[in-house]
Amino acid sequence: MAGDVLEDGRVVAFEPYPPNVERLRHILQRNDAPREIESRALSDGEGERTFFVIGTDEAGSREGSIEDGYATTDDAVRTITVETTTADNAVTAGVHPPPNVVKIDVEGAAPAVLAGMEGTLARPDCRLLVVEPHDNEATIETVLEDASFRTRRLRVGGSNRVVAERAE
Repeated sequence: MAGDVLEDGRVVAFEPYPPNVERLRHILQRNDAPREIESRALSDGEGERTFFVIGTDEAGSREGSIEDGYATTDDAVRTITVETTTADNAVTAGVHPPPNVVKIDVEGAAPAVLAGMEGTLARPDCRLLVVEPHDNEATIETVLEDASFRTRRLRVGGSNRVVAERAE
């Protein structure tokens, strides 16, 4: 886990699906790293969105997304309404410090998350992002390159990642 390699700082996880929040809390209790769990989805605005729960209805064994095009209600086990926020609002409100490293795995909603963190991306202390794309690599790369990051694609365990490092 990221907390295992931290020398200082903390890990902040945004997880909107309540069973996963509880499972994550249970897992993190075994870790001594400073960490926080926000039971909200990161997106491009404040408010509420429909969250599509896809797969089985057990914690940790399914995926879900707030991305309208990622799932239809026919694919979903169920839908719930989740609260959303932006990374920029969390940072500017002083709720969380500006991140140095960001991991985004939001089942197709990465462009919305990135749109909600334009100010955060502009900060020089935001140095590295790892984004799991879902058929939207080009969009993610364009947003990150426009924000002065160098991007490259990486394949990890059968899944693609877009890795973005602050351009010097």
